[in-house]
Amino acid sequence: MQKYLKPVILTLLLVFLATFLIHQINLPTDDLGRHIKAGEIIVKDFSVPDTNLFSYAEPDHPFINHHWLSEVIFYAFYSTIGFSGLVVLKVLILIIAFGLVYYIAIKRSGFWTSSIFAFLAILIFVERTDVRPEIFSYLFLSLYLFIFYLYSQGKQKYLWYLIPIQLLWVNMHIYFFLGPFLILVFLASQIIKSKDLTVWQKIKLHFNIKSGDNSSIKKIVIVAFSIFASLLLNPNSIKGAVYPLLVLKNYGYDIVENKSPFFLEDLMVNPSIYFFKILIILLIVGIVLNHRRITLFDFLTGAFAIFLGWFALRNFPITALLALPVLSVSFHQSFEKLFLFLKDKLKGNLKFIEFGFSIIVIVFLIVISNANYNKQTEFAKAGKPSGIGLTVNSESSAKFYLENNITGPVFNNFDIGSYLDFYLYPESQTFVDNRPEAFNVEFWQYTYIPAQSDWDWWQVFSAHYQFNSVFFGHTDGTGWGKTFLERIIKADAWVTVYLDQHAIILVRDTKNNEKLINQYEISTEEVKKRLNNYKMDKATIIENKELEESRKKGFDYINKLLGPGVASY
Repeated sequence: MQKYLKPVILTLLLVFLATFLIHQINLPTDDLGRHIKAGEIIVKDFSVPDTNLFSYAEPDHPFINHHWLSEVIFYAFYSTIGFSGLVVLKVLILIIAFGLVYYIAIKRSGFWTSSIFAFLAILIFVERTDVRPEIFSYLFLSLYLFIFYLYSQGKQKYLWYLIPIQLLWVNMHIYFFLGPFLILVFLASQIIKSKDLTVWQKIKLHFNIKSGDNSSIKKIVIVAFSIFASLLLNPNSIKGAVYPLLVLKNYGYDIVENKSPFFLEDLMVNPSIYFFKILIILLIVGIVLNHRRITLFDFLTGAFAIFLGWFALRNFPITALLALPVLSVSFHQSFEKLFLFLKDKLKGNLKFIEFGFSIIVIVFLIVISNANYNKQTEFAKAGKPSGIGLTVNSESSAKFYLENNITGPVFNNFDIGSYLDFYLYPESQTFVDNRPEAFNVEFWQYTYIPAQSDWDWWQVFSAHYQFNSVFFGHTDGTGWGKTFLERIIKADAWVTVYLDQHAIILVRDTKNNEKLINQYEISTEEVKKRLNNYKMDKATIIENKELEESRKKGFDYINKLLGPGVASY
């Protein structure tokens, strides 16, 4: 029976991971709707759009779609299996990705060491669990690491598979730059590979191709060259290849996921940040104590894992995948010494103790997996009900909007933009969606944000664009979003006609909307009451007495966009 305990524990660890992944899609706040619609456009037009076609505010702004192939896959799954199929696809991809790295760790450092750190890695890996193009990056990264492991076992022929993997990667997600980075690190580690050198000596050693097996080195060089060449095989050629180097420029709009976890820890409660700190400490300690045993590849990827996680919250899954094998290898010797010490002290009783420990671990994993699936643990994803398909009322607001034939320009916020892209295009366009790189910096600084934080500016701005409706995701946590919502629901010129736990819809109080208003009007007091029931944070009105310059720049921007003389200040 004892020989089955380890496979059971391995399976339960992956089940524990799955409890984070099997959750419904909250379509109003996810990016998925836009990805599906973009995939549909690409399939039907047989071309990848290079402008911001979803937005009427900046339809001609150039846009590099670095994940177009992922969107085609999402559209294919959605059109054949639906949203439930997309959840299943995501779960399978992420379990395979993590499972491959877990397998590498076990093979390199043993079961117990790897399993202990796998549990920690899972709690960091699950920072991002939605259906996004990045799930393919996690899979490709794991395949890279797995192929490198096979190479170390003498199976060098698999190295050639990195070329088609990279070709897919460059067209599926912006993390594709990790492929070239990893092959260069792998090449460097093979060139200066020597059992007699410590990792510190390896770093200082001048690269000398004669120190390695020339035939093997040449093969890696050819593969590396092919990987770099494949970066050009995307719809935007050289611009698409260098895009990761440029994408983090100033958008004019901050995104939480692009912030450092150490910046965010005082602003939000996120258990993954706590576990990331533990990982950093363990990784540094492990490398320092066992630097003679780890490879240069381990050292560099471990350091890079810390850097990526430190740099941005969105990199946590990559950090977990890169760090797991390094952690396991660096602590393997320490665990072995502990095992030998216990074996000497406990003599024949060690097997019984290991058996008892295994049973305790199995019970623990079953209990915590059940609690996590039922959202009873602190690190379970709040607001993401377990299961597949869509959350309750995910489609309701869009259906209400369409079924009541609400027409004319719509003003919407960042959070709900991709949702509206999915339902409104091509019959109508949205004002904005959650792609900060698809809009000018000036748009965010002098139009979008001031329109919500400065009520006087909103009046002029609304008049110029002739907004007929406001479609707003009221879970917006920005100060300007809360300020705008607090004001718009009390404005005489606007009437609330729809409200659920995701979105609020208001229409302008005009003759054309009279029938809709008479049928569906929700009073201001009722709106406030229901928003409070949805646990919306109390809005704090932004009173800024230094908005003159911002308004002037906003008018200048509108005139530039719509033509001279359209707006006057």
